[in-house]
Amino acid sequence: MAALIMAQAVLMVGKMSVQWLCVVRAALLHFAWLAVFLWMTVMASDLAKSIKSNSPPNQHSESGCKVVKLGIVAWGIPAIFVSACYLVSRLGGDQPWAWLEYGGAQCWIVDPIHSLLAFGVPVAVLLIINCTLVIFMVYKVTANRRRLAAAQISGNLKTELLVCFKVRNMSFKLSL
Repeated sequence: MAALIMAQAVLMVGKMSVQWLCVVRAALLHFAWLAVFLWMTVMASDLAKSIKSNSPPNQHSESGCKVVKLGIVAWGIPAIFVSACYLVSRLGGDQPWAWLEYGGAQCWIVDPIHSLLAFGVPVAVLLIINCTLVIFMVYKVTANRRRLAAAQISGNLKTELLVCFKVRNMSFKLSL
């Protein structure tokens, strides 16, 4: 939620005429949106892990620091990635390997191809991971529902057979 609120708040600021403020806005937007998508992936993977696990949810010993670990991953990876992109944009100057530039007229990543590489590809990878995890979770939930339904049917069938056997046994004793 914090990453999404931050992304929306930075979007509401709008374009800026001062170049360094425009660069800060672009880097913050890049970071915030990557953090939003990474938080989705981290939460989905944690949910998939708990669905896959056979132990009850309250039996996990690491639950005390789980939020801290998830937060370090979900905030840290975008921070490292955006910092690396910013350093490449600042240290490169006019070098041929300096392929990324923040700012411009839109206060975002200047070149659309570079925007695709620095933002679109990571978001696409995270969305593919999320879709895969959703498919996995739907499969596990439906398989679990079928397993429980089969167990319930077999339990009902066993009870009915036991009642029939006892009734037949009683009628056999009465006939003797």
